[in-house]
Amino acid sequence: MKNEIIMATYIDNLIHEKGFFTAPYMYVPFLIAQGSKDKLFHRSLFNIARTYIEGLRIDTSRLLGLMTKIRDESTGIVLPDGTIHKNLTEKDRAKLEEAHMINKEILVEAGVSPRSVFKTRYESGHPACTAAIGKVIDMSQETEIGGLYVGDASIFPTPLGIPPILTIVALSKKLAKHLQYK
Repeated sequence: MKNEIIMATYIDNLIHEKGFFTAPYMYVPFLIAQGSKDKLFHRSLFNIARTYIEGLRIDTSRLLGLMTKIRDESTGIVLPDGTIHKNLTEKDRAKLEEAHMINKEILVEAGVSPRSVFKTRYESGHPACTAAIGKVIDMSQETEIGGLYVGDASIFPTPLGIPPILTIVALSKKLAKHLQYK
């Protein structure tokens, strides 16, 4: 997949129409071993080490993976100690289930046996919207604490549902320009 086009270049229609998109995914064997377990994964050092070793034994040469990113609902909280709590809503689960059925259909059309298709654990990435523009910061990205600015994904007003790096770069450049002329 090293020559694949990046996912954000071909997903506009799905993200706007459905609130999710599917894309090729380069699996990390550790995550496959972790995600293929039926029981709840406990994060003890022993379990992590055991799962890592199990992952090393997985033959990934014939593995074909797809992933789904959703534009999730703006729920969740960040506690004072920095811990993030975010639960999937029913709408989020419905998007993931619909996307799984699409992914399965794509994989079967590619020649994969339907019996070999499985889901791994949900992963969460790109946390955002915890210091949204207009709620926590103003349009110049300044907080109520004078001179304290924010320029990362936390200032998004709503979840993007797509990889955020280009938006973060644009917001950072905007902030840099603002600070340069301040």
